[in-house]
Amino acid sequence: MSIHNATDTDFVQSNAMASSDAPVREDQPIRSIVVVGLLIGALVFGAADGYVAYVIESPGTSLAGHCLPVAAIAVIVAAFGWLLLRSKWRRLRLIFAISVLIAGFLATWWAWAFAMPAAMSWDSHATADALAALRGVPAEKLDCIVVTSGSIGPLDAPYQCCASAGSPGSTVTYSAGKPEDLELERGLIFNEGPPLSDECVRHLTGDWYAFTDSPSGMVGYTCRGGG
Repeated sequence: MSIHNATDTDFVQSNAMASSDAPVREDQPIRSIVVVGLLIGALVFGAADGYVAYVIESPGTSLAGHCLPVAAIAVIVAAFGWLLLRSKWRRLRLIFAISVLIAGFLATWWAWAFAMPAAMSWDSHATADALAALRGVPAEKLDCIVVTSGSIGPLDAPYQCCASAGSPGSTVTYSAGKPEDLELERGLIFNEGPPLSDECVRHLTGDWYAFTDSPSGMVGYTCRGGG
């Protein structure tokens, strides 16, 4: 009789343990779906953050000023996700936060090293525009026009385009703003000659450079001569 009771007790205990494990097993597919959703969300965020980095790039301004907002957005989104998920999905918040921070790091790296050169490379008409500006310019002369619409690479209008042909090389300078603004201190240079000696420049692609006349705080630019 005692053996029979012991067997019944073991059976009840085993059923109780199985029933207690059932919700955990049932939660696994849900958690997997949530993890995949969070990772996809982090990838989408990384793409959006990278697009922000691409849009805010402006030649002749400090790269640090471009990268800080991109990094700050990632930190804010990671912190928001951490706080939002802490009550119900405590184990998943770490996955989300780390994924967003990794995506933010990649977007910041993109902003630092690739966004502006990519904007210059993807403008298929930029080099043709510079060569057209040089066409017909007399040697040792400077020919300038003001462009009020459109863009050239990462530089949006209005800007002043000045072409100079002759020794030591032909250059076309695209300066942000209008002459009356008295702020023509940054922009793009198309340079077919030797390295520029009087500007703070950053090589973008081919014969294209970003430049600034204000070296103070220009992280990412190389200054030569009196620039």
